[in-house]
Amino acid sequence: GRGTLPAFKVWWRRLPSKGELQIRLDPVAGATSDSENSVADVRVEIGRRDTTELLPTFVPLEVKTTIQKFQSGSVVYHFQETWDPETLPTLEFALTSRAARRKDALRSQRLLELAEPRRR
Repeated sequence: GRGTLPAFKVWWRRLPSKGELQIRLDPVAGATSDSENSVADVRVEIGRRDTTELLPTFVPLEVKTTIQKFQSGSVVYHFQETWDPETLPTLEFALTSRAARRKDALRSQRLLELAEPRRR
């Protein structure tokens, strides 16, 4: 529906030699999406959950980010930062579609939950 994320697969990997974390979004073949809800328009942010408040919030980190878009509709986010193995489990990333951002919606996901590709 409008404001929800389009159907896609999420892949991630850490490249310690480059000091980079990559998150890739691949559209699901045959899935439909409206003009405001394509995989290419999904925004990905890296951050942490702040639980000091009554309601937990997602706090994005300022990280140098490069976005690569492909004709196939796939998108790869390259986050350049040196994350050690102890820090990685504390990170989360947030996914928002263009339509959802207009409604201030945010969906966060812990990185380690995505060890295997999942369909969203």
